[in-house]
Amino acid sequence: AARVPPPGPWLAAAGGVEGWRAYAQALRDFVRVSRFDAFYDSRRPLYARLEAEARDEARRGGSPRAAEAYLGTRLPRTRFVLAPLLPWSDGTVFEVREGTSSLRVSVHPAAEGSGGTRFGFDEFGGSVVHELIHAVTDPLVPEGFAPGGEVPAGCNDGNARPSWRACAQEHLVYAVTLRLLAADLGEAAERAQAAVYVNGGFPFLPRLLTELRGYEGARRRWPTLARFAPRLLAVFRTRGGNPGEERARALSEAGVAAFLAGKLGEARGLLSRAEAAAPGDPEIALNLGVCLDKAGDAAGALKAYGRAVDKAEAAGRRWWQIEATALSSRSDLLWRRGDRREARADARRALDLAPKDWSGRADMLRRVEAPGR
Repeated sequence: AARVPPPGPWLAAAGGVEGWRAYAQALRDFVRVSRFDAFYDSRRPLYARLEAEARDEARRGGSPRAAEAYLGTRLPRTRFVLAPLLPWSDGTVFEVREGTSSLRVSVHPAAEGSGGTRFGFDEFGGSVVHELIHAVTDPLVPEGFAPGGEVPAGCNDGNARPSWRACAQEHLVYAVTLRLLAADLGEAAERAQAAVYVNGGFPFLPRLLTELRGYEGARRRWPTLARFAPRLLAVFRTRGGNPGEERARALSEAGVAAFLAGKLGEARGLLSRAEAAAPGDPEIALNLGVCLDKAGDAAGALKAYGRAVDKAEAAGRRWWQIEATALSSRSDLLWRRGDRREARADARRALDLAPKDWSGRADMLRRVEAPGR
């Protein structure tokens, strides 16, 4: 007998309950003829280790708790169903039934090494959280959501029907997980991963991330993401926007991609043009500063960081993370140059600006408290 109910799409593909029962009987016949139960038993130690690894990852729990805090609501209680015998895939099957979610995770041998086979749990935690966030963010996009125009190619992640609703739902999940990534590993990690997603067919992410920074800076006004959702959905309705801003965004994304590929000269040119096209955007100035810093142009990097700080400060709380990151980056550069007094001043400004759970706080505290002048 089946240990868990079949997912809805599987039941539909089988032609309903009777079709599913016939399939299940055929599967039982296969198990009997092939003596699959003996095969499974012979490999039970391997599957036991798989279960132990999965249980350990699932119990870490840090990311789900962070997601709940960010969303302002509880994630559904979840049952994990490992699927070690499914063909490898980079996704999971997730559904919610009567308030309880079921997450079927496809796991597989990921690498062979001196310690034996490792299963594909490197992304297990992130994959689980991504799917759990869907349970909260998917209902925020109403049925029939259609801002107009063609659905951008690729923005359904290859896993959903080509509809604006599915496109928006996947965008929202990626945007939230990127902001969680920034909180955990820093803004640079977010920018790098965002560039991958944008190049993969998610063109609305930059603007969604900008809106989410505003959400983070005004949680008293927006205690839950659900209350903030109309502003996120408006992003999809204003994609025509300002032609200058669109051009600047395209140049900036290309510049970040060139930087990640190690093409510093090309990145510098693209980001400089992006800043000229959108002179009020502090994030572009910050990215240019990082690029110049990496290229060894300390003087140019300091000026770009300064512009990022000034632009973010002028824009108000909405850009606090860009301002704090620019201050932190400038502090690091000044410290390396031996300008420790100015470096400490920037570190203190970043600490005053950022909340206590800011990912860069520990580094700035160490800098402020470091001995020497």
